[in-house]
Amino acid sequence: VGAVVFANLQTQRDKDVDFEIEKATALDGDSGPYIQYSHARCASIMRKANETITSADLAAIDFGKLTHEAEWAVAKKLLELPDIVVRAADNSEPHGIAHYLLQLAGDFSRWYTQGNGDPSLRVLTEDVPTRRARLALVAGVQAAFATGLALLGLHAPSQM
Repeated sequence: VGAVVFANLQTQRDKDVDFEIEKATALDGDSGPYIQYSHARCASIMRKANETITSADLAAIDFGKLTHEAEWAVAKKLLELPDIVVRAADNSEPHGIAHYLLQLAGDFSRWYTQGNGDPSLRVLTEDVPTRRARLALVAGVQAAFATGLALLGLHAPSQM
């Protein structure tokens, strides 16, 4: 159901909807399940870390440890969410939130998968200050996905 809802909300309200069930239910590409999977991936990383990052922890985190361009692309994307929500509400255009979530998922996936090729870029690195900064970034991404999905009336699963 979420896949169908997302597919409908992803299109501007004054445009025709070209609905394809295979595309709407795919776990990759421009689909609701892809966003939900990205949220679940964040939750999985946090479970694997066995660590919780709360807003009270943020003051003690050294965000200067986030030095890679891909990390900053994700961080900058997170800053856009409030403006995207306001614009979507003011214009009655939920597709803005859907598109933002897709862009965030793409940025997050590019950053996260870089750790597969370079161990120094992994979120769960041995360097504790870097690990905590990266976990805070993952927690922020997870919160943005949860918020965006909730605004669109969709569930943010912790596992898929």
